[in-house]
Amino acid sequence: MTDVELDEMRENWRTVAAFKRGSGEWSVEDEREFGEAAKLALQHDEAAAYWAAWLQREAEWIRRFTAMVRAAEARIRAERQVA
Repeated sequence: MTDVELDEMRENWRTVAAFKRGSGEWSVEDEREFGEAAKLALQHDEAAAYWAAWLQREAEWIRRFTAMVRAAEARIRAERQVA
């Protein structure tokens, strides 16, 4: 795994972990366990590729979801100002 891929994986990890902890889906212990599993996977190319792909998909979904929520909030605020 290249440094660029590792950096992307770390960024995706931060996005996923923050969202899942913030939403209550993960506890502190869950975050620790998932983090340890991901670090362990980096020792094996196939497992690392799996984790990188999973993190990428999750992070992309989170980014899209939060963008939709922000857009909806902006529409609501705009409608309130008109009313």
